[in-house]
Amino acid sequence: MSDYSWLQNEVTTAAWCWKVTRTDGTALCFTSHDNNITFSTANSTVYDITGTYKANTGFSPTATETSNDLTVDNLEVDGILNSNELSAVDLANGKYDNAEILVFVCDWSDLTNDILLVRRGTLGEVTSGKHGFKVDVRGLMQAYQQTVGGYYQKHCRVALGSTKCGYDVDSLQVTGTVTAVGTDGTITAGIAAVDDYFAYGSVTFTSGLNEGLTYEIKTFTDYVFTPFLPWIYTVAVGDTFTALPGCNGNLSTCVNIFDNVLNFRGEPYIPGNDYMTSYVTTDNTDTGDTAYVNTDDDITLKTVTGKITAIDKLSNTITTDITDIDGTYDGGTLEFLDVDDTLWLITNFTYTSSGGKFILTNSSAILKAVVGKSVEVIQRS
Repeated sequence: MSDYSWLQNEVTTAAWCWKVTRTDGTALCFTSHDNNITFSTANSTVYDITGTYKANTGFSPTATETSNDLTVDNLEVDGILNSNELSAVDLANGKYDNAEILVFVCDWSDLTNDILLVRRGTLGEVTSGKHGFKVDVRGLMQAYQQTVGGYYQKHCRVALGSTKCGYDVDSLQVTGTVTAVGTDGTITAGIAAVDDYFAYGSVTFTSGLNEGLTYEIKTFTDYVFTPFLPWIYTVAVGDTFTALPGCNGNLSTCVNIFDNVLNFRGEPYIPGNDYMTSYVTTDNTDTGDTAYVNTDDDITLKTVTGKITAIDKLSNTITTDITDIDGTYDGGTLEFLDVDDTLWLITNFTYTSSGGKFILTNSSAILKAVVGKSVEVIQRS
């Protein structure tokens, strides 16, 4: 049975210690004491606490929270960044994600006394600034809070470039140089791409104070990158970086940007909550792309027929041999047959008379278009 009588001494000789073991096997040991503390194999009991616990990196733990149910025990630790031990680069690059941690209190005056284990678990969310960091220490029950297995959803379940995705995202890597830095933390570079091409992607700096750091991008518009989190160090004009595009998990992105629909890991056409709570009406108008059933309620004013001659998924454009319609068809419908001869109706489109091109507002409809199939443009009442 453990003996903690040393905690009752009139003179306090307690020191906090914590040992972090990263997933790559690297172990770092720290203490709140003003001198280093070394535990040998002889000091270890049930847990491996061997190592030299260094006093040159300060930290301060918050009060611990422990319960007797299945909720996750929590402890928050604030620390000071030290380039020799804990660096902002390593934290930002995820080297401490899911690292194991032991937090205990020892008697620094007599290391043969039993230690008081405060927490054992893994590192959770890590946030860091220029001089310090904050990390959540999560108890062992955290493992039982994780979702196991896949589940049905409209968005893709896998990350771009992963094994299940199968796309070689590294082939799309581009290099850039910062030409302007905004007061809101944005950076501008001379990289031309469609809006949000790099959203959910990443930027890795290859020079400057942030060299080696990778940041996730929130938005990209008109050459401007906006990160999800602030840059750890100041970004200067002339800093160079590499950028990778991201994926928002939408089917339209998978089709139009990456042409990787065969590996799409979502169910985009499953009914949602809005569909489940909807009710039957006599209105045939649909704001999206759907299989269309014609009824006697429709009065066709004008109809022009033709065939699909080309499909451009990147620009969401269907090219036809129809070149003689005008603006009187604005607000009408575009109908075409898919490979199974199912009739599809599109209500959101714009028409370009030059070349007979129809630009679809809802890009998912382009999945159903087939070159050579019949197409009709209809103006209805």
